[in-house]
Amino acid sequence: MMRRLLAGTAMALIVAGPLVAQQATDTATTPATAADATSSATSSSPGLYLSADPNAIYASDLIGMEVYSSATDYATEYGNNQPATADVRSEWDDIGEINDIVLSQEGSVKGVLVDVGGFLGIGVHTVALEMSQIHFLRDEGDKRFAAVTSSREALEAAPEYQRPEDQTAATASPNQALGATSPQAFADIAGSSNMFEIQSSQFALDHATAEDVRAFAQHMIDDHTAAGEKMKAAAAKDGVTPPAAMAEKEQAQLGKLQSSDGAAFDHAYLAAQVTAHDEAVRLFATFSTQGQEGALRAFAAETLPTLKEHQATVHQMAGSQ
Repeated sequence: MMRRLLAGTAMALIVAGPLVAQQATDTATTPATAADATSSATSSSPGLYLSADPNAIYASDLIGMEVYSSATDYATEYGNNQPATADVRSEWDDIGEINDIVLSQEGSVKGVLVDVGGFLGIGVHTVALEMSQIHFLRDEGDKRFAAVTSSREALEAAPEYQRPEDQTAATASPNQALGATSPQAFADIAGSSNMFEIQSSQFALDHATAEDVRAFAQHMIDDHTAAGEKMKAAAAKDGVTPPAAMAEKEQAQLGKLQSSDGAAFDHAYLAAQVTAHDEAVRLFATFSTQGQEGALRAFAAETLPTLKEHQATVHQMAGSQ
């Protein structure tokens, strides 16, 4: 309860800020007597001006805060004010970080969005938790972090949180959600994704540490190079021009991958492959049944089984890490 009140206080400060600033402006531009100032101070809304609280939790502190899962309720056992020692914290699972805070129109905290898993923003699973589910603790260096009494598996199995605009997109057909409303749109998306698969996998051959990851990368290079050639031929028959370069989305993902190395790269590469193949399977499955008749639609139907094999393989590999 105290955590909810403290977080609510932080949000109230944010909401009340513009009002306080406006009052300061009005005071500066309108001459006022001492009596007016006294009257104004006594008639102000209760709680509008708050004194600093050393234990308050601010929104700026929450965004990006590390979140750990704990098998035991640390806050109940030790108390929020007891620093978590390195030995105790080492037993917990670093599951992700706080992404955002959900407020009601009245300014109360409705939930905290936590990004579970993933690496460098790739392949994360966002869940919404109530403030009461999160314990805010301090480590021995007095740095705040969050703990949730839950397992990573339970959080990853929880429903994905979707913002209203994402829900609107999800209610549209998968074909529309991915922008493939025509053969050209399909070729643009599929072509960019295919280039990402090849280039990220080429990078993986030199930077992955696990032998099975390098083997999978070579498999991706071989299959997606062949698929790219087939798509070019199909696109030519349909009078469509595939993209000459990756879209900004894939370029950004490739840049993130190239900034990591070693075991961290293995994890990031597989997470990126999971996301890419999930999207590719949705794209090809929909276009193969709802897309405009032609060579590209036939190509999508022919290639879909291979993509599903890739998808199943990479999900299994990512889950075993």
